[in-house]
Amino acid sequence: RTEFESKFDDNREGLVELFTATRAATETTLLEDLNDGLGVETVAGDDFRINLRDGSTITVNVSGALTLGDVLRLINDDSENDGRLVAAISEDGRSLKLVDSGPGTGEISVDGINGSRAHAGLGLNFALSNSGGKFIGSPLNPEGAPGIAHRLEDLLDFLTDPSDGSIASATDGLDQKIEGYEKSIEKMEERLEKKEKRLRDQFTQLELAMSESQSTLARLQQQMASLQGMS
Repeated sequence: RTEFESKFDDNREGLVELFTATRAATETTLLEDLNDGLGVETVAGDDFRINLRDGSTITVNVSGALTLGDVLRLINDDSENDGRLVAAISEDGRSLKLVDSGPGTGEISVDGINGSRAHAGLGLNFALSNSGGKFIGSPLNPEGAPGIAHRLEDLLDFLTDPSDGSIASATDGLDQKIEGYEKSIEKMEERLEKKEKRLRDQFTQLELAMSESQSTLARLQQQMASLQGMS
């Protein structure tokens, strides 16, 4: 067995953490940095409804929030919240958690309203765990997560981005070089064509000169023959 297989068997949770680790969120984490930089989409007016265990609800408007701390304060200080619901960041810093200390036996749930997807952007549309009045949302995934999977994804984006990825840049550079070579070849062909024409013209002139020389020589020979005949 390889060393990797041995380590995998010894500490599977650790290896999973190594590949999937996300940067811990804090109250100062910007909403625009969540979901690997995609941010949180809001609408004018209320964004989502929190359904408590006894069936009562709290509607929340987060359109003015900039950080996770702003969102937590908007939930905790909402006029419909009498203090029984406490919103916070989970202990591992990966998710938001909602704790309902009031009566009731149901489960906490969160629904988007007015077409808003803010609850999904905050990881509240799906619970990793939901029991005993404690709701743990799905990962917030702040931008710059350190896990290997996230880093590989960032690396692939860096390499393959069609607009400014390194492969695209290298391809553009190669295309420019090829274009430069083609222009150089065109110029060289033009020079060769001009040189060929010049040589052809010179050869034609040489042929004409040789033809004229031969004609002159023939006339001289005739004249010399005539002179010899007279003598």
